[in-house]
Amino acid sequence: MKRGFKTAAERRAVDIRSELGADTVSRLDLRALRQHLNVDLMKMTALRGRCPDAVDHLVGEGQSDFSATLLVGSKGNLLVVNDSHSVGRLANSIAHELAHLILEHDPQPGFDPLGNRYWPAEDEAEADWLAGCLLAPRAGLIPVMQRFSLELPRAADHYGISVELMRQRWNQTGAAKQLERARRRR
Repeated sequence: MKRGFKTAAERRAVDIRSELGADTVSRLDLRALRQHLNVDLMKMTALRGRCPDAVDHLVGEGQSDFSATLLVGSKGNLLVVNDSHSVGRLANSIAHELAHLILEHDPQPGFDPLGNRYWPAEDEAEADWLAGCLLAPRAGLIPVMQRFSLELPRAADHYGISVELMRQRWNQTGAAKQLERARRRR
């Protein structure tokens, strides 16, 4: 990621939350964010009538093969999500796809001419980081973790995210180290 991106993403996430009436310690209303960005949502299982074998595969043994995709078009944007995933994983998938839109990443084809998955690494890394900022902003991590006695599962549940994402945000943002330094000073 470009120098300064992470700090700018944290600020942007707080600004977006503020526009939606959410502070840094509240769960983000992803429906409100979608509406704010004019993005419709479709659950993948709603496609079962059109492609039952594919949907059955993706909600079954191939569940890890597909989380979400954002379809950008001249008549509007559509977010398709794998609704067989946990609430926390769905939140991250939705926020990740919306982050692409917020960051104004150029829409890309899903596959290259050889049929390989098209995956621009920098765009994906930026969308991952901004999604985390939107769902669990750095500014709210310490108060939330203190409220829940540093229990990651409870803090994750509060934000509506997976424990894995909560752990990642807690460790990668430096919030855990900041709290530890403050405790040592006392």
